[in-house]
Amino acid sequence: MEALPQYQTYDIPVSDIFVDPDFNSRGDFTLESLKSLADSIKENGLKFPIVVQPWDSLTHKFKYRMVAGHRRLRAMVVHLKATTIPAMLATDLDEHAAKKLNLLENIQRQDLNMLEEAKAIRQLYPKESNHKIAAAIQMSRGWVNSRIHLLELPEQIQSFAATGLLKISDIEALAAMKAPNHRKIAAAERVIFSRKNSKTRRPRVGGLDYKAPIHVRAKNAINKLVAEMLDAGITGLAPRVGAWCAGEISMEEIKEDIRKHLGIQNGTLAAEVAEEQ
Repeated sequence: MEALPQYQTYDIPVSDIFVDPDFNSRGDFTLESLKSLADSIKENGLKFPIVVQPWDSLTHKFKYRMVAGHRRLRAMVVHLKATTIPAMLATDLDEHAAKKLNLLENIQRQDLNMLEEAKAIRQLYPKESNHKIAAAIQMSRGWVNSRIHLLELPEQIQSFAATGLLKISDIEALAAMKAPNHRKIAAAERVIFSRKNSKTRRPRVGGLDYKAPIHVRAKNAINKLVAEMLDAGITGLAPRVGAWCAGEISMEEIKEDIRKHLGIQNGTLAAEVAEEQ
């Protein structure tokens, strides 16, 4: 990653700093994160100064604009009641360079979630190719690709990624799915559910979870399966039968579900169903 520039550090009155909420690439802060940071600063001091730039605006009576360190400033002011703060004064930044510094500083501090990184990249480089973006911020092309792919997925999946429920490999697999959005959301939900309920914490994220529908089952095949399940005394498994009817799981998978439901680990399925033509 590109090294952050170093500037002269000064103690600056916080009342002289204009904080533009739309400028920062990071979204809202949680109260817990601010309190935790304030406690750390109180015990160990402010490890990294904030970054500001000279600010001459007709609409704001401030000497400086915040460039990077929004959470540190909030923690200092809200919880520690600070009236001054150590700040590096960047005098050579245009608007694009200031936003780039904000993004890089947040990435280095690991203050952004994947969605915030993606939105900041797209705002900073609205038309550039992923290759050029990677070169500009000196990150790997794969790192950039995963963020841009996330922006192409449904908002619900973006929210999952923002809260850390999905991994980069999940995003890439979902982006590669040739399926409508509702199926991608369903696949993401299955991955998250299996991950939460896996004792090994290593659930499959390929195979069934990202499998494209085989094909919708024929009516006679559905009727035959349901009739044979009822004859065998099986009245559950409705969600899995529905998934089989929609072509989202294979015949072997629904057979395995039935075996487990009957408590049969080996042997012949009580109700063998032939695949429809």
